[in-house]
Amino acid sequence: MEEKGGKRGAMSTRTLAQALQDRGVACSYQNIFKLLSGKYSIISLEIAQGICEVLSIPVQEIVKIYRFSIYDG
Repeated sequence: MEEKGGKRGAMSTRTLAQALQDRGVACSYQNIFKLLSGKYSIISLEIAQGICEVLSIPVQEIVKIYRFSIYDG
C-alpha cells in the first residue's frame, strides 16, 4: 500500500480487500482503490480498524496519512 509522498509497502488493493474479507470486514478492492485515490474521504470505523490491523498501524496513522474522516455506523 502506498503512502502519499512515498512508498510504505507493496500490498495491492485486491490483497488488502481479501485480507479485510478474511477478517469479516466487507470491503471490495474497488472501494479500497477509491479510498486511496481520493474519491472517498470518509471511511467507516470498521474498515479503518480492519485496514490498520492488516497493516499493523494505529488508526490515527491512517487518518494522518490519508486525511480520512471516520464514522461509526
